[in-house]
Amino acid sequence: MANDPLAVALGTFVIALVLKPNWEKNITVVILVGVLTGLAFWAKLTNSTLILFIMICLTISVLKKSLPLRNAAIVGLVVVFICALINVPSFLSNLHRYGTLTTMQESLLNRENKATFLDLLSIIWKTFLPIRLMSLWLTQSTWFGGWSFLKPPVFKYFITLLLMASLSGWGYYFVRKTDTPPFLFSDSNTSLQIFVLILCLSAGISWFMIQTYIAWKITGGSAWYAAVVFPFALMFICEGACRFSHKFGVSISILLILSYILIEFYSIVHIMLPVYSGGLEGFKAIYQISTIQPLLLGTGTLFISASILFVVYALTLLLIFIPASKRLERAL
Repeated sequence: MANDPLAVALGTFVIALVLKPNWEKNITVVILVGVLTGLAFWAKLTNSTLILFIMICLTISVLKKSLPLRNAAIVGLVVVFICALINVPSFLSNLHRYGTLTTMQESLLNRENKATFLDLLSIIWKTFLPIRLMSLWLTQSTWFGGWSFLKPPVFKYFITLLLMASLSGWGYYFVRKTDTPPFLFSDSNTSLQIFVLILCLSAGISWFMIQTYIAWKITGGSAWYAAVVFPFALMFICEGACRFSHKFGVSISILLILSYILIEFYSIVHIMLPVYSGGLEGFKAIYQISTIQPLLLGTGTLFISASILFVVYALTLLLIFIPASKRLERAL
């Protein structure tokens, strides 16, 4: 099965708990992480990379000498054991019915066609996988229409430039060996952990892309597969901008958030609505889309949800700007 909303919600809870300092020292939190990770894996296969993410985070804690090796091993075993309890029954059922651990149709088809592991590895460069991943992270995933494979407006690439400029802050930080303290995170390990998270999700999506290319001769995988990491990746990017200076980082972050909101609004009205309604625009497009929805999800509900979304945007900006301005005052 695959339940994207449930998988994103559960995966987000797991990541938030694991990024919290000293989570591994609280047995209740450890058990909760195990349960949520197991359920997230059960909801969507790409969340299996969260297990790898947790293991690497435990390894980082051991290397940083903030957690004894014995304790890290126990925590890892507890998490894996709970995940196994939740998922082994479905694994056994799949093995009995299909001969594989999962029901991913591409994997089943490749098994029938006797595709080997070497066949899968040979596809990496044929699919231009690195370029596809860059497109997913910097273009498709950074605007909602990309989840439906729609082309973004030209000025959407302004956001891509902001993202790349922010990420370059990490290069500046390591080359210059600056002693700029973390701005968004209280724990210096958090940025490294989020980077590991991005790599783990990228590996999972890459594996799916390879499987789909072998099976269908097209590169599958879309932006929502990595949706669980987006909020944390954005924090990592903004923290990178803060490596130049806290003032620059806050300015770039505010500009990035405002650009996201404005471009999303423009894209919904001028790109997504016309495409989804068959070429109509304005209220005609809204009415056309509402006619294919249940009455409960009609035009009235659309305007109510849009109003709620506006309020959420406003509250988000306040929750970001007010703490950021106070922290910036202390930093200066």
